[in-house]
This record gives sequence, structure tokens and C-alpha cells, in this order.
Amino acid sequence: MCVGLKSILIVENNDMLREAYAEFFANANFKVATAFNGYEAFNLIKINEYDLVFTDYSMPLLTGIELLEKCQNIEKKMPPFILNTGHSCLKNLGDLSKFTAVLRKGTDVVTLLATLESAIKGSQVGGGMKFIGVPV
Repeated sequence: MCVGLKSILIVENNDMLREAYAEFFANANFKVATAFNGYEAFNLIKINEYDLVFTDYSMPLLTGIELLEKCQNIEKKMPPFILNTGHSCLKNLGDLSKFTAVLRKGTDVVTLLATLESAIKGSQVGGGMKFIGVPV
């Protein structure tokens, strides 16, 4: 299940996870860019075009939610944002309604790729924002 040469920005402060996601998405025919934290990602988003932003929640400088909120002030069309989190419960994280989907770290690869493909195509994942593997 490949989406062609679409670009994805992976925002993850864990080096091993960031590298693993980068390799996985490159093998799935994505053009991959990476950022270590939300601030670095924000600067990349200001000057580059991405088809999708795949971001962690807990990161130095800006959380995934803060990154999305800050990007909404940029005067250009924003790509879909998918939040990828290891948090077991989301109710304390804040407003997640602007994310296309929220995934639990460790989501199976078939579901992960289907969610990304759906987000890039602009269809609503599951009829609206979708929580995958994460209790709300």
C-alpha cells in the first residue's frame, strides 16, 4: 500500500524511533524529512512543502499540539497532521481536534500506512478524526 512519492515530515525526538520511521516511510515510497523537535519542524514547515506531518506529542521546545497550533499562523496551506503518541490516555493532552488522526506508537504497519494514505488523499479518516489504539 504505497502512496507514491509523497513527502512526509517526521517529528520525533527519540533518535532510534525517528530513524526507524524514516527508513520505514522511505521504503513505502515517501520522500522523507525529519526533525528532532517541534521548533525545528516549525522552521522546516515555514520554508518547505510537505504532504503530511507525522509528529510525536512529547518533545523539547514545542509539543506536537503546540507545533500544530503555531503552524496555523503560517500563511500557507497546511498539510494534514497526524499525532503519534505513547501516552496511554489523551484527555489531559489538550485539544486534539485539529489532527487528522491520533495514533498510538506501535500501531501496526497496515493501519499506519492506510491512515497516512487516507490523510494525504484528503479523505476524512473514519468519518472524522480517528483515534487508533489510544483510549480517549
